[in-house]
Amino acid sequence: MTAQVHIRDLMSNAVPDGGDKAKELRIMQQLSVDDPTLCYECGKCTSGCPAFLLKELMPHRIMGLVNLGFIDELVNGDVIWACTICLRCKDRCPQAVSPVDAIWALRNLATAKGIQNPNGFNVMLGALLERGIYQDAQENLCRNIETGKKSFKTRQTVGLQGVSTPTDKEKFQAALIAIMQEEL
Repeated sequence: MTAQVHIRDLMSNAVPDGGDKAKELRIMQQLSVDDPTLCYECGKCTSGCPAFLLKELMPHRIMGLVNLGFIDELVNGDVIWACTICLRCKDRCPQAVSPVDAIWALRNLATAKGIQNPNGFNVMLGALLERGIYQDAQENLCRNIETGKKSFKTRQTVGLQGVSTPTDKEKFQAALIAIMQEEL
């Protein structure tokens, strides 16, 4: 016989407050998230998520937890900060729910509640402000299919566009700072 695990056991023994679910969904909708109840957790968003491969971020589970009313647990946890904002989940969602919008809303809610974001997030913001890009494109190890030889290649040598950066860095920095200072 297998042991049954209730979702409250997985979330710090928290039990969702059913009375506040409508209030929290209103908060999410005010923060630009379309109806999160449309998500039926198919997993298409997670299958293309680069943070899933590195940090086991599962956007479909975040949407499920939002639907169950575990907003406080998500806001107080680290999982919402693992998202790379690549927008693949938004592109892949057959219901047009956009988990990335929910993650942004949860991050905004965390910031509004005075919750400190992780240091890695601050490092990423610093790099973004300084260079206009989080990380420069790096050479990747590629293998030639015919010869089997391995060599390092740039994006351009394999036929991809180079990574673009803002043309007016000062204007980009001012816009990013203005976004970060917006009141909810």
